[in-house]
Amino acid sequence: MRPILAGICLPLLLLASPLAAQEPEMATRVAGAGAARPAADIEDLAWLAGSWEGPGIEGAPAQESYAPPLGGTIAGTFVQQDGEGGVMFYEFIQIAKDGDSLVLRLKHFDPDMTGWEEPKDFVSFPLIAREGDIWYFDGLTFDRQAPDRLRISVRMHHSDGSVSELAFPLARAAGREDPPSCPDAITTIDMNQCLAGIAGAREERLQHYLSAALDRNADNPDVAAAIQASQQAFEAYREGECGAVYEDWKGGTIRNAMALGCRIRLTDERTHTVWRNWLTYMDSTPPMLPEPGPTG
Repeated sequence: MRPILAGICLPLLLLASPLAAQEPEMATRVAGAGAARPAADIEDLAWLAGSWEGPGIEGAPAQESYAPPLGGTIAGTFVQQDGEGGVMFYEFIQIAKDGDSLVLRLKHFDPDMTGWEEPKDFVSFPLIAREGDIWYFDGLTFDRQAPDRLRISVRMHHSDGSVSELAFPLARAAGREDPPSCPDAITTIDMNQCLAGIAGAREERLQHYLSAALDRNADNPDVAAAIQASQQAFEAYREGECGAVYEDWKGGTIRNAMALGCRIRLTDERTHTVWRNWLTYMDSTPPMLPEPGPTG
């Protein structure tokens, strides 16, 4: 199986065409020798931190996780399942500075941790372009479609001369995301302002999901009234619980940060509850709104 996987998963033979001549249907890009590369800092990809999951090769589950920037790099892992409860292969990922730009490097491993590449070798994807929240590495693209949605595309050049892509539509793993963080905050005031902004964004999203739930039940006023009553009860609970957290930390300078963290977590939980109870269906009908993950 390993030689087959190598042909599918290792984009070692990438097309060497300039950026201006990309096939319009391709999500990935490749660059010829000497092509200009964009300046970027490792902190620009700090939003990757956390766990992501979704369908991978042949629809089997895939998981990708990243640590926050540390020491000028971001470390990550990728696990592709085989669809039968086992592991097809692993990847260890590093995103690092490369001159004024960035490069993504990775190594593949079998389930028994036998490496695909030679010990000193790895697959390298230099950053060649960036357009908003789309990051074009050479043959691999990160498309941040929403704060909780990431589509990764990988280009392959097959032995018959054809070109194809593997796509991994990923979402943040619900309930397993890291707590909100503000890596650029230096002072306590900076931290409080950052967390207040996160809390406001997550409250705005909750109200969006709640409004959709009420619209869905507009023809059933009893249910709509019950949803509104449950929201009022939640808001009272959140104020009381996070007020207790503030009281517990009132002797420290992080009291506001602790209370805001409490508010963010409870708001996220409530949003997911509203989504699960009122915006999903018992059959295969897609949910009215995407499953909520953390917001930035």
